[in-house]
Amino acid sequence: MLVTASAHPLAGRRLRVEGRRRVDGVACLMVGLGDGTAVTIAVAATSAAGPVRGAEASVGAVVSVVGLRRLRGLLEGRVGDGNGT
Repeated sequence: MLVTASAHPLAGRRLRVEGRRRVDGVACLMVGLGDGTAVTIAVAATSAAGPVRGAEASVGAVVSVVGLRRLRGLLEGRVGDGNGT
């Protein structure tokens, strides 16, 4: 699992998941650090949460070639009449 929250002290590190739990209703992962220490990290701060959204998108975004072509087509359709509308 990758820590994706840019503000997290372990941002960018890949860690081994050892378990799952809830802390005050928040879904968390129990992960092992290289020195044998175990810590708990909110799922939302990791790659286990799925695609990155909002402010955390600064970590990186992936767009496929097909997606870029579709976006280009949409944009060209909007400005295709020459007046930008």
